[in-house]
Amino acid sequence: MKMSVVFILIVSLFFACSKSKLDKSLEFAGENRRELEKVLDYYKQRGDKRKLRAAEFLISNMSNKFSYQGNILTYYDKILYLYDSLRRDSVYIGDPPIILQAWDSIVKKHGNIDVSKLQKVYDCQHLKSDFLIRNIDQAFFAWEKSPLYNPSNFDLFCEYILPYRIGEEPVEEYKERYYSDLIHIVDTTTTVGGIVFGFHLELYWNRYYKPSQKLWSYPVDFPISKMELGRRGSCRHMATFGGLAMRACGLPVAIDRAVWANRSQGHLWNVLMLDSGKIFPFDALGRGRIELAYKPAKIFRKTYSYNLDLLNQINKNDVPSSFFVFDEKDVTHEYVDAYDIIIPIQFSSSEYKNKKNAIICVFDNEKWRIVYWGDIVSKNMCFKNMAANVAYIAAYYDKGKIVPATEPFLLRSNGQIQFCKTTTDKKMSLRLERKFPRFKRIEEHALGLRRTNAEGANNLSFKDSTLFFSIYDIPYQITDSLINNRKKFRYVRFNASTYRLANYAEVEFYGKKTLESSEKKLSGKIIGYPSITKEDEHPYTHALDGNLETWFQKAKEEIGWVGLDLGKGNEHIITRVRFCPRSDTNFIIKGDTYELMYWSQNRWNSMGTKVASKYNFLIYNNVPSGTIYILHNYSHGKEERIFTYENGKQVWW
Repeated sequence: MKMSVVFILIVSLFFACSKSKLDKSLEFAGENRRELEKVLDYYKQRGDKRKLRAAEFLISNMSNKFSYQGNILTYYDKILYLYDSLRRDSVYIGDPPIILQAWDSIVKKHGNIDVSKLQKVYDCQHLKSDFLIRNIDQAFFAWEKSPLYNPSNFDLFCEYILPYRIGEEPVEEYKERYYSDLIHIVDTTTTVGGIVFGFHLELYWNRYYKPSQKLWSYPVDFPISKMELGRRGSCRHMATFGGLAMRACGLPVAIDRAVWANRSQGHLWNVLMLDSGKIFPFDALGRGRIELAYKPAKIFRKTYSYNLDLLNQINKNDVPSSFFVFDEKDVTHEYVDAYDIIIPIQFSSSEYKNKKNAIICVFDNEKWRIVYWGDIVSKNMCFKNMAANVAYIAAYYDKGKIVPATEPFLLRSNGQIQFCKTTTDKKMSLRLERKFPRFKRIEEHALGLRRTNAEGANNLSFKDSTLFFSIYDIPYQITDSLINNRKKFRYVRFNASTYRLANYAEVEFYGKKTLESSEKKLSGKIIGYPSITKEDEHPYTHALDGNLETWFQKAKEEIGWVGLDLGKGNEHIITRVRFCPRSDTNFIIKGDTYELMYWSQNRWNSMGTKVASKYNFLIYNNVPSGTIYILHNYSHGKEERIFTYENGKQVWW
């Protein structure tokens, strides 16, 4: 596999010579060298040693700083103008159809943004001395007037206040303007949480900087001017913008990123660095301290400075080039229990006897994914600062392939290693209820069903309604409720609690024409409230469309219900109501085809396919114990997760 262009550039610039980082940056600047030297001369002549040190820090780490340019980026500016227009029409959230249509049109005409085809414009080759001097002076001015709990550490100032950029956003002058505009938030607040909330209130609510799911597909950072235009972005764009705005006010703000261990993908957020080495992490433009929604395997903090020691620590053939990241540091231990671990190599080969480095992986819903690297020492693989309560596998990396060197293992909260070794002579029965863990966001959807009433009536106004039942226990999946009733009704409904946000995926009503008749699923004219508008993304009809992946949504403090008009002369005795909250549909669904797999001998092995005969659970017998498992659903849905089976329960990893 070829090394990345960035890696080759850094090696050619820095690895082959012994010059200082400052000398290397000045040399790489080429024709712009004199502009950088002017900055150093400016502070030397004034005898300002701290600002000279700051200038040397900026310039020394400037040679790997760049922004992307390309005509294709200007085509996508149309999206930002559309967001601007929507905001002026008081549309502040979501990605309306006009955005999606415009995006598809641009992709069809010009293609997706391919980062590898964009031009890189290096800072040291074009930034001018007057810009850098103003940036340095303004950064010191803001820092010296910042709150007392800001760190006085000069190195932290250089990393997280001084820089004129955070990511690869095109460089623009903004600090003085943003300081004048936003410093009142800092000046009028006495707590750290108050400062974070103040920026949230001003930028998120008053100025409508909001997240956009669609802009996850925009793979490069926005400059300040484009953020001010569109006021939308992915968590990456929002974290960069929020960090720049807060740094302008003298606040040392970093960006941390997590590699999740118990789901795919990751997340980015901001961190306010505090005195005494403490941190205050918060979602980009969020209102308060972040709570990690998922388990991290690793958390990294972006720095302005770069560390070339990696070049001496990693063999380019043993670790993917994407892990040669020179401007990040590992901060996993600042968030969770983390340990340095030593893993004995269980599956060795003469083919890999000369390898210097190992890799460590987590499962990302489909396959093993590399999250970090370590050293091979004798017959052990050694990894530093690994998050606990995570399932890993240690492996070799060979020509783009992951070759397991161990059984999967669990790193427990006390730092102990537990290998997941298949035991075929001790088999067990598994009662499976899901193929993917039920995360907090799914539970919050289900919470909205509490105090929902199932009712029947013979008047459309439901003034003569009979209460069948109220929901008190939280239903996380498809739930049946039997009804003891002898009266016939024309109208039936599922009536949400007024004071809750409600999300109903499906509601089904069952009944009999007479007490002696057979029960059947009832049909009729769908009725409900509130009235449906063309802008309504989740109308009440979605709760009766037979699709578990659509839902009816009702806002808090509003009336909302869905039901059936069975028709005059078609009144029924109501026997049962089956309902399901908005969910990820990862529970067991009757009629779907499943396959249970278990890990053994470095691969997945099948326990056979089954069609679920009941809702909510599936039984597999004579399953090898002691290992990890995964459950596939071949009927629908892509999310799935490895688990162990402990004390009769699925334990997710």
